[in-house]
Amino acid sequence: MKTLLLLITVFLSLGTIFTATNLAFSQEMQPGQENIQFIPVVPTEKSSVTALIQVFSLDIYCTNYTIDHVLSGHVLVMNVKTKTIPGGKCPMPAESYVSLRQGIGQLGFGTYDVKLFINGTQKAAIKLYVSQGQIEITATGKYTDKQGDAHIVGDVKNTASYPVRLVQIDVSFVNGDEVVADKKLYTTMAVLMPQTSSGFDLLVDSKNLSNMKYFVRADSFLKDTSKIQQGLKLSTESSWQSSSGIGMVSGIVLNAANINASQVKVVCVLYDQTGTGVLDSIFEYTNPSSIASGQSSDFVLSSHYPITSQFTPNCNAESPQLAILSTETVPEFAMPVIVFVASLTFMILIKKSLQIVNNP
Repeated sequence: MKTLLLLITVFLSLGTIFTATNLAFSQEMQPGQENIQFIPVVPTEKSSVTALIQVFSLDIYCTNYTIDHVLSGHVLVMNVKTKTIPGGKCPMPAESYVSLRQGIGQLGFGTYDVKLFINGTQKAAIKLYVSQGQIEITATGKYTDKQGDAHIVGDVKNTASYPVRLVQIDVSFVNGDEVVADKKLYTTMAVLMPQTSSGFDLLVDSKNLSNMKYFVRADSFLKDTSKIQQGLKLSTESSWQSSSGIGMVSGIVLNAANINASQVKVVCVLYDQTGTGVLDSIFEYTNPSSIASGQSSDFVLSSHYPITSQFTPNCNAESPQLAILSTETVPEFAMPVIVFVASLTFMILIKKSLQIVNNP
């Protein structure tokens, strides 16, 4: 444990803070217990932090509760209090627990002791690490591919006011109290514009490490001074699961710049239905991969393995010539609504035309 704590102190002092889905850094929601976790899992001083609280209570299920937080130095206390439901009992919830959200805002650099109280009784305690660096670890996860190999995946965000490139991620594997292995990789996106993110996918090449606990940190990056032009507009239009369970994401990338773009790459991180865990990190080139000025190109991405639950994609795009200008997610009901409105308008016009014919 002393070795691990020493590493924590070093990472904090370097400003390249780490996160984990395990050990003292564990933020996984475990069924059957009241718990608390944070998004992002490792914020920077510029990140907006949100607490996610898992509570078992019929009163909570009926939204008859209050929630607040008190910050005193580096101690953060979350208080949840239930109220008596007037006029009857709360119906049985569909799930055995409910998840609550509480905005915390920005926090200063350092380690925070977080305590969760439900009706005055402490139910959970964890630590939250806030980095002095510019790269936040938004969320992480793990999956097993078709060959039976484990992958560590995640989403990282540039919270700086300037572009960064060559963001290197360090994944450390822990056995008991000792760090037994370190693996390094770069984010899938080469350049991250301010307030944009990229996924990463680490193949765990050793079976001995695949079941070990791990933590992730942003190891290094370079400030991009090339003044890359922004011009790619990405629209995520649809996400679904194929008959075999493979997660699919489709959309369009528009080149809004005055120059052509080649090798346009789309990177998507697939989040679980809670929005707190990463299921997969995928990328593909648009079809066609080159987009002339003022033109657009489609993309379709698929997950590395069957996904058994609902997911939400978070996508970004880049090319050697252009960076992302904007991203949006088009509601999947938008097109049917437009068609319906157009059909309704057409029917009204036909009806009015018939009235004119019958009443000259």
